[in-house]
Amino acid sequence: MKTVAASLLLIAALLPASPAFAKGGTRLHVDVDDKDGETVNISVPLSLATATLAAAGKSTVEISANDADLKKMRDAWAELRRSGEKASITTHDKDEDVVIEAEGDLVRIEVTRAGAKTPNIRIRLPSDAVDALLSTNGDELDVAGALKKMAAAPKGNLIDVNDDGDHVRIWFE
Repeated sequence: MKTVAASLLLIAALLPASPAFAKGGTRLHVDVDDKDGETVNISVPLSLATATLAAAGKSTVEISANDADLKKMRDAWAELRRSGEKASITTHDKDEDVVIEAEGDLVRIEVTRAGAKTPNIRIRLPSDAVDALLSTNGDELDVAGALKKMAAAPKGNLIDVNDDGDHVRIWFE
């Protein structure tokens, strides 16, 4: 993570000279604070984030089976899409409760770990971005495809994670 963060920080330092920076438009913000006191704060135009992924030759992110069961996520998403304009799916197991709600073009996901009083993970994404994110097979998510679809997303928090002393917040402005 430190290498990726350092690369993104270098790009962010060069932004004032970038034409994409001057254009304005949607900005992607990422704040990471971990339990060891390390922080990363990134603020870049969404177009630059998409271009950086393309330049790195990596448009997908592999997810460990320990972190998430993507097959279950894809199945739940497919069922939610089939069910209509306003729908909700809730799953419960010994480790966590997951609520997925779709209303119109927006999807809200909340994950509450066992023993927590409030959700540890809150995600708000356009439906098109979720389609793109889950469009791959296996244990990968199509991050570049999702970013392209997020250009039309409502401004505000997209992802807010509080887990084991770590905090990650991703939002558009």
